[in-house]
Amino acid sequence: MELGTNKWYHNADKLNLNIPSVGGEELPNHTNSMVNSEKFVHERQPNDQEFSRTTNSGSKVSKNSLSKVRKGPQQLYFNSSLRKTICPQCQMSYIPHLKADQQSHNKYHERAVEGIDLGPGFMKFGIFIKNHRLKSGVDGRIVEINPSSAKETAVAVELLKIANTVLNAPEGNKSWLSDVNGGKVFLFLIRNKAVAICSTERVNAGQWMVYESGKIVPHQSVPLVMGISRIYVSHKYRRLGIAMHLLRAIEDNSVYGVSLKNTQIGWSQPSEFGGKLACSYNGVRHKSGKILLPVYEE
Repeated sequence: MELGTNKWYHNADKLNLNIPSVGGEELPNHTNSMVNSEKFVHERQPNDQEFSRTTNSGSKVSKNSLSKVRKGPQQLYFNSSLRKTICPQCQMSYIPHLKADQQSHNKYHERAVEGIDLGPGFMKFGIFIKNHRLKSGVDGRIVEINPSSAKETAVAVELLKIANTVLNAPEGNKSWLSDVNGGKVFLFLIRNKAVAICSTERVNAGQWMVYESGKIVPHQSVPLVMGISRIYVSHKYRRLGIAMHLLRAIEDNSVYGVSLKNTQIGWSQPSEFGGKLACSYNGVRHKSGKILLPVYEE
């Protein structure tokens, strides 16, 4: 059984991509708003060695006289060891020279890169959907989160937080926590770890987005049934086909008794990597050569 029709999908190349050009737009001049840095420069206090320096005549310079001589802006010094850094894999911002920050980063980094440990009883975790053997030969399985299970929802919420941090995205839709018909969450498990997640929500319509520019095609509506709120795969397990397995599971397990087409599924805010996934999953090539993606406003 299938929902709706998909004539729009086959006629996508007839769309008018009337997107206003932004080329040649002049950047605003912020010269007048620049701050005079001299007003904010901190004067460095002379040290003991400077007190004992001699003048050209060979006489000693006293502390009082040196303090009077030093006028105007001086060099500003920063403690570089306290500067924050951003981990390129987990995107966590931390100060490497602080022990507490190091410990927090190490704990977070392991979960973001290798997945979340499910602990004892992991074989009974979630509602089983399907087993998969990955390209690497590793076996995994897809499960659906049961919103009434505190343990399962806690794992899903934590993995979604990691996804939002790595993707630099705001908090996503949480309708799946309270309404079984509002959306669902699917996890990909490898042994005792949750290594990927996909959260969905029910939608009715969306719009076309030009993948290359990120611009919305005006005055065009796309009929949709489900929306991808977030999809994330832990760094260690990428490029193994996990994300595509999750998308196929959404087609067959989102609406009871219905098998959705990929053209009935939209994207909330595809990132750089998510955009590539979307193109290969349900992108439509326009006659102009541009690729169109079905998106919706979350």
